Amino acid sequence: MKALVVMVVFLLCINVNKIGAKPSIFTIQSNAHQEKKMPLMIGLIGDQDKDLATFANYVKLMLDRKNQKTSGFEVTVKSFDKVPGKNAIKKIFQQGYPLAVFVNRSDVGFEWRMYDTRYASMVSGKKFSQVNVPLKVRAEYLSDQLWPILTGQEGYFSSRIAYCKEIREPGKKTQKHICLVPPYADPSSEYYPLFSESLVSKGRTFAPRWNKDLTHPLILYSEGTPSNVRLMSISLNKQRKLVSNFEGLNILPSYSADGNKVVYCLSRNGKSQLYLYELDSVTHEPVLKQITQNNGNNFSPVLRDNGDIVFCSDFQGKSPQICYYHAFTQQVEVLTKDGYCTSPSICEKMSKIAYSKFIDGAMQIFLYDLKEKTHQQVTFDVGNKEECTWSPCGNYVAYVVDTGGASRIAVMNLLTDERSYITPASERCSYPSWSPKCNVPLIVV
Repeated sequence: MKALVVMVVFLLCINVNKIGAKPSIFTIQSNAHQEKKMPLMIGLIGDQDKDLATFANYVKLMLDRKNQKTSGFEVTVKSFDKVPGKNAIKKIFQQGYPLAVFVNRSDVGFEWRMYDTRYASMVSGKKFSQVNVPLKVRAEYLSDQLWPILTGQEGYFSSRIAYCKEIREPGKKTQKHICLVPPYADPSSEYYPLFSESLVSKGRTFAPRWNKDLTHPLILYSEGTPSNVRLMSISLNKQRKLVSNFEGLNILPSYSADGNKVVYCLSRNGKSQLYLYELDSVTHEPVLKQITQNNGNNFSPVLRDNGDIVFCSDFQGKSPQICYYHAFTQQVEVLTKDGYCTSPSICEKMSKIAYSKFIDGAMQIFLYDLKEKTHQQVTFDVGNKEECTWSPCGNYVAYVVDTGGASRIAVMNLLTDERSYITPASERCSYPSWSPKCNVPLIVV
């Protein structure tokens, strides 16, 4: 019997109702009994040079997503003297490429045009400059422009995940460096060393967290000193500043969207409480306000846009639970009722909280819907999965997978339930924090 052939909206539409994905505008014929990536051609126009070829290979790496079976495209790069005419473009369709993106040099940098090859009609096109940034950043910019057209989803290629990498040298104390890596990174790729960047390479640092300033991105992190653990900030040009140096542990900060408030943990007398650090509206002087005042340990705070705080606390028992502080009433609501629950992260776009919970011998990732008041388990495999962080678009969650022998940063596609590792198995990594989608390139200078 002939295989059932249906018209399928490609890509990611099979799970469109799960988290509100928008379908792609393209439809192709696909075998319903197979899961296959859509072929996509990138055509390089005109005189070839090394930069243009490298640029196209970067775009291919980002759109291919070889570490995922169903999410991404089968990208082929070919060279052309000029943009093909209608008949030649239709022949590209006959070769099995329903879409083609032609890229060439322009007076401002690069120019691209996407074609529906079946009808030889141009779907979209744009010029972009960014001539003073690395090729990989320009490739991310192009991928961010193409991804919504191809999939109906917001691009995330120009965002970054900050994390800690453990450095062990013979005869020296173990250190943790703060590094950046893009969410599409593939440790098996030859380009991987170009994508993983070190931001803080000295001291006892841990727990990096991004601020929410889209124009002036900063990373806050904790740093061990002989007398305490202080809170520091660092810009992408490696300018460091002291943020908080109170006695005890100053850790796990979370900024407000306007940058005027930050909530973090301050540990004194053996207990960790949450504090809000803000500027007084009248005096414009910094004020430190204690938020929690209980007999438990309160940690991992996340400051919402409305001033509410999601955090962990064990004040009601021996095991930590996910709690919600309502700023207006100053009341605390416990969202989880049992188990061992940690590391919450909130996605305002999806109105969901991701967190870890101990289930059948391993920490697993759960999602809590703030509107529906429901919990959903999304990981089920071996290894402890903790320290969740959301992508800016809300379609992905990054977290640590610790199997004992390895501790790696993984990115889970919530649309397809696929997971890919963005750090090598040879490294011990922790504390991932996903940046917002900033208005400036996230380049370490």
